[in-house]
Amino acid sequence: MKLFSKFSISWLLIAFLQATSAPAYAYSFTFSDGTDSGYGELSTLASGLATSGSLTITSGTETGVYSLIANPSTSPWISPSGLFEADNITYFSSNPLLDTSGLLFGNGSTEINIWGNGLSSPWRNAQPPYYSFWTETNGAYSIENNSTQFEITPNAINQNGINSVIPEPGVALLIPAGLLALGISRKKQKA
Repeated sequence: MKLFSKFSISWLLIAFLQATSAPAYAYSFTFSDGTDSGYGELSTLASGLATSGSLTITSGTETGVYSLIANPSTSPWISPSGLFEADNITYFSSNPLLDTSGLLFGNGSTEINIWGNGLSSPWRNAQPPYYSFWTETNGAYSIENNSTQFEITPNAINQNGINSVIPEPGVALLIPAGLLALGISRKKQKA
């Protein structure tokens, strides 16, 4: 019984350490290039790496819902179509908020890359804050816009003005399971 109790305490400790070592932050964003517009949500680690998210295009030629395509490494990578380089990293203390690799979304047949061009864009007719919105369908670029408005905001702010940490689902399940096991262990010890 003591082994079971130690096992339960170990799981609680692991759950606590996991919760404190992998914070996630939630953000909403909107974009518009004059023709195409929409909104989305991102979950990021404290490092700025977006780990999940969605993009909903409400007007334009590529209307629909797209999921963030996960970054297989911590470096920029080439998209499944081979037409985009992305890294899914956000820079919330910078302007622009995205680097030249940006975010990659997809739905199986279309990829969408939104990225920052920097403060001095080489693109003709680009206006600050210099974001690009390009799409790929069936191996060819279908939208190539280099003057897109892109705004991102935190979803939840705590009293200190800092984005609230969102626990990962695994942690949310481990803590109650550990408490239940600990309670059963204590009950068996009393009997």
